[in-house]
Amino acid sequence: MRFIVLRLFFFYFILVKSLKPMGLPNGNNRKYYIDKKNRVDDLKLITPSKMSFIIKHWENNILQTSKEIRIEDKYILDKIDLMNDYIKNTTRRDMFFAWMPKSVYNDVIFLVICDINMEANSFNIIYILHSPYWEEKQIKSIHLKYALEDLIKDIDDLDLDLTYLYENDKRYKLDWLVI
Repeated sequence: MRFIVLRLFFFYFILVKSLKPMGLPNGNNRKYYIDKKNRVDDLKLITPSKMSFIIKHWENNILQTSKEIRIEDKYILDKIDLMNDYIKNTTRRDMFFAWMPKSVYNDVIFLVICDINMEANSFNIIYILHSPYWEEKQIKSIHLKYALEDLIKDIDDLDLDLTYLYENDKRYKLDWLVI
């Protein structure tokens, strides 16, 4: 019984942070705000199991809420499969982040998987996945890139490497290189 109560408690708080409808109760769209001086504060280091839990809820939400899978949802489902495979083979060099900019609610809107390559002195971004509820009009994804840059700016001898991400996800390459 205690296990069930703890599990429901844990489920409630993760669900509250990750799966919300796009609009606010008053009908307005959600808006997220960044603090340009402390962008790093919006990045939260999370465990692989917590990332898997959030991903599973996003996946379930997509599969249970629509009879037909839209193109955008297919993109998310494909990324979920890749990220789950990566998480299963995680190493000590891997890091998992949730990007949670300020808002009325404390939402996870992007998940990021990174690894540190000490030989090349690089902080490699492997995968990025946005919430099924995120839209560009709420906050631009370029702010996530700025937060990642700020994260490693204070670390000596490490450079942000987006090569793998850009080669495997043209969406971010096009969005982030144009700006």
